Amino acid sequence: VQNLPGPDNRLDGQQPWSITGGFDYRLTGLPVSMGANLSFTPGYLTTQTLTQSMEQTRSRGFDMFAQWTLSRTSSIRMSANNLWPVDTRSTTFVTNGYSRTERYGRTQFGLSWEQKL
Repeated sequence: VQNLPGPDNRLDGQQPWSITGGFDYRLTGLPVSMGANLSFTPGYLTTQTLTQSMEQTRSRGFDMFAQWTLSRTSSIRMSANNLWPVDTRSTTFVTNGYSRTERYGRTQFGLSWEQKL
């Protein structure tokens, strides 16, 4: 087994850092709560072999929800997920080769009803 030289000799998909934050808020006097979640991962380079590296561009995520409580046992929830739907990967070969893949996720909307028994 041969060791790869640094500094980008990390595992594939192992970003150097990431950050996630979110909040939930219940409206005063109304049976409504809402929230959001935001995540971010920076772009980074990974050395895969002595002649190949992969560049991952930044990744972002943003989700939101609102929930209406109808009774102690029933509620309705609306959600929107993946509101920033872009992800790009590039693979560079030291021997002047290049490959690029772009993935466009879809924003998903949801409506659900919860009934506790």
